[in-house]
Amino acid sequence: MARRFLATLLAATLTLAASPVAADDWPTYAGGPRRLFFNPAETSVNPDNVHRLRTKWTLLAGAIVTASPSVVTVDVPGEGSQKIAYIQSWDGLLYAVRVADGTPLWTFTTSHHPGASYPGAASVHVEDIGGELTVLFGAGEVFYSLSAVTGQENWRFTAGTGCDDGPGLCGFANERNEIESSPIVADGKVFFGMDVNDVETGKGGFYALDVDDGRLAWFFDLESGATCRPDPGDDIRRFDGYHSEAELALPADFLATRAGCAFDRSSTGCGNVWSSPALDEARGMIFFASSNCDTDNDPTTTMPAGPMPPYDEAVVAIDLDGTPAWRWRPREVDNDDLAFGAVPNLFSIEVGGSSREVLGIGNKDGFYYVLDRDGINETSGVAWNDADPSFLPYWKTQVVPGGEIGGIPATASVDEDERRIYFSTAPGTNPVAPQQPTVHSLDMDTGDIVWTNSADGFADASFAPTSAVPGLVFIGSVVEKGLRIYDSATGEKLASPYVGFGIASAAAVVDGTVMLGHGTGELVADRSEPSDIVARLPSRLTALCVVGNPGCRTVVKGKKLIMKDRAGDASKRRLVALSKDRTAIVAPEPGSAADPTVVGASLVIKNPASGENQTFELPAPAWKGGGRPAGAKGYKYKDGAGVNGPCKKAVIRPGKMLKVSCRGAGISFDLDENSQGSLAVRLAFGNEAGVEQCMLFGGDVSRDIGTLLRSSGLFKAKGAPAPATCR
Repeated sequence: MARRFLATLLAATLTLAASPVAADDWPTYAGGPRRLFFNPAETSVNPDNVHRLRTKWTLLAGAIVTASPSVVTVDVPGEGSQKIAYIQSWDGLLYAVRVADGTPLWTFTTSHHPGASYPGAASVHVEDIGGELTVLFGAGEVFYSLSAVTGQENWRFTAGTGCDDGPGLCGFANERNEIESSPIVADGKVFFGMDVNDVETGKGGFYALDVDDGRLAWFFDLESGATCRPDPGDDIRRFDGYHSEAELALPADFLATRAGCAFDRSSTGCGNVWSSPALDEARGMIFFASSNCDTDNDPTTTMPAGPMPPYDEAVVAIDLDGTPAWRWRPREVDNDDLAFGAVPNLFSIEVGGSSREVLGIGNKDGFYYVLDRDGINETSGVAWNDADPSFLPYWKTQVVPGGEIGGIPATASVDEDERRIYFSTAPGTNPVAPQQPTVHSLDMDTGDIVWTNSADGFADASFAPTSAVPGLVFIGSVVEKGLRIYDSATGEKLASPYVGFGIASAAAVVDGTVMLGHGTGELVADRSEPSDIVARLPSRLTALCVVGNPGCRTVVKGKKLIMKDRAGDASKRRLVALSKDRTAIVAPEPGSAADPTVVGASLVIKNPASGENQTFELPAPAWKGGGRPAGAKGYKYKDGAGVNGPCKKAVIRPGKMLKVSCRGAGISFDLDENSQGSLAVRLAFGNEAGVEQCMLFGGDVSRDIGTLLRSSGLFKAKGAPAPATCR
């Protein structure tokens, strides 16, 4: 049958619950337990400056990056307080990355699952567990607990038989169990779902583990509605809903003697949960959604007869002890793969003059549904367990026709202050001709459409969850390379900074830094398939910042660098650095704290290997601004007599070029080694709230000769890609 996405694409899902981390952190998928994907505290990136968003740093992973970063403040030994971003790649690594400069704090290698199609889709949850900041996440069919500071493993649990030894039963033709769901923590437990990719040789389920040691607390079987609960003395480290006791290394007679564990273990390909859980702490309740279940009346197949088992393709409410509270779904039979994959958003709406606590969720049928968290529509009186519960939603709005690769498979963003819901839609039935429009804003209380991106014309679709901050909405892509950013009030597209081909990762926006990954794909048995090939392509975690904001040091491509030296004659030294990176070069705003006619500028050249460096001051009196107001079209520096030092000329034109020329004995940086290897150049305007743009030349080096053995030295390079970070 058709999988939830087309073979070349994917939506990422992820993480958390309430935790004692810093208030300005983003410690879980969607930022918090109610999964709103909205950061109300973020004002550093706003509609007035988003056009100045540029690359701060990149980190190259060995495969695509579809998860969303979780960001927390960590006390790093020897470094002090640092913002650290945690994110998986499909290369089998979890990365802990310093937000300041993109350098890894540590990496962790996960166990390989040869039958996992989406092996690194889940994002992490970070929480203080017993006084230790802890990272919790699933990869393949294994769930991990790690130290957030060191990456050391605390424990692991296997949602299946295990793939390390042999690989046992794991493979595309056999065991397909994988955790794409991101976890949440409450009541001493960590909760997540498991998926078998609709393969009839297995079935999925929903788990609760002891968060301290990783033992199975309970397992919910969606096909029977039973909750399996081990005895208090049990130490269960492997479990699923269809393998035998021997295959799972369970105690003898475990299934027959433990409460709720004697359910039917037939394989159906159903019970899939690639949605992530949301937490209502006051109710002590978890909400998640399940994927579709194909049915037929042919007794020779393993598929169940219609209607679907009760918890398939449903919104499910379950108590923290594993007791199901209620469930609802829009249809009883579905062989068209109109599944739920998004995470429920938890918020409140006004209904008949009263506030009601609700959940909202999109479906691949193109509808966004809003339901009461108690399972009863207080306006109509319809209850979830009525004979006909189809009118349970307070409202539902269809924005596109939907389809097996369409509708709203990814999580929406909710702005409670503005009473708005924002989301993108997937292609529908044809990935190269997506159903239009593809970006939508709804009124939270009524479901009315506030705006769409119709003004974009024929626009790209997206499988990525939507993120938002006050005034801005961040949207992914299927084929485009830019992160699309919209005005949340009007739907006008304000910016589209480069990230990379295909964006299924949701942006995390924290302290003025926008972080996300890129790439789409699906691993399959035939590695020559296009979806498998693109899934294995090296891809980047990218951080963006607003030029002119504190701490924003951006990277640009280098067009040319020439450094000349003459042994015994410093007057012959020469330095020329040039960039024509039209997408990245940004000049300081006129009159700002970085305006060089007010504060001047500085040029730094550095050898990253040896550490040798020199800073050249370019004082304010020698700068002039072009355009009206002065500086609107850039700035020029001129000191032909060399009064201020060896740098005679400099120019920066936004979106066009950056060039600096220096010569003479004032250049103390020399080429007295055999070779340089690479040289880094940074032009900085103002102080920490200034503008810094960095180049690194070391790839296409045509000459690299030192003065150690020769009278003349020359370093000449061109066509340098933007460096990973400022050096």
